[in-house]
Amino acid sequence: GEQYMSKKNIAESKSIDYYEVKALPLLSIYFLGHKLSHTQAPIIKVQRDYVNLIDGTKIEDREEFIESLTHDSFIIQIPFLKSHKRNSLETILSVFDQETKTDDNHILNIKESDYPKKYHSVIRRLLKAMSEPEVRKRMDIEDEILRDFQVMKRLVEENKKKLEENEKELKERNLEIEENKKEIKAKNKGLRNSILEFRKLGFSVSKISSLLNLSEEEVLIFLK
Repeated sequence: GEQYMSKKNIAESKSIDYYEVKALPLLSIYFLGHKLSHTQAPIIKVQRDYVNLIDGTKIEDREEFIESLTHDSFIIQIPFLKSHKRNSLETILSVFDQETKTDDNHILNIKESDYPKKYHSVIRRLLKAMSEPEVRKRMDIEDEILRDFQVMKRLVEENKKKLEENEKELKERNLEIEENKKEIKAKNKGLRNSILEFRKLGFSVSKISSLLNLSEEEVLIFLK
């Protein structure tokens, strides 16, 4: 978002006739501390293609409007950078190898002398960033946020588990209620049939209530 809003990422064109501002294309680079599910490639380039969906042909020419909206990307899987230095790209990216981590989880043990001279400026910038108080302060804040997030995540999981248990208990109770309803319905049906049979035989309401251990009001309800 900051990159989109930054005035540094626009190109200005001026002439006698017009003044134009154009957005520069952005390149997204994602460093993953975890592994993807289906590939062990340490460095992945995601390229976009223009395709004419009417006939399926690939459009070779790039459009400025489309390039300003969508981006190519690189995905770096840090766990697979270990011991890989097959080319210059893997060599410089090996600075992120977590095997060089020190007791301080924020610090990697990187030596400028371990890398070719052409990368020394990059190494120096990383070392300088590590030593800046503002950067260290930001790391500490991120750690605190992460701890809070983990606590929140644990609470969410616990509440989710309790909710699932409550839903299971409620479902069991509903099943029990339905079974009770069926039993009551079957019992009432049997009582009603008995009352109707006694009535056909000429028994009075009081007599039927006495035989079936019901109140006269209950007998009358069944008769209705």
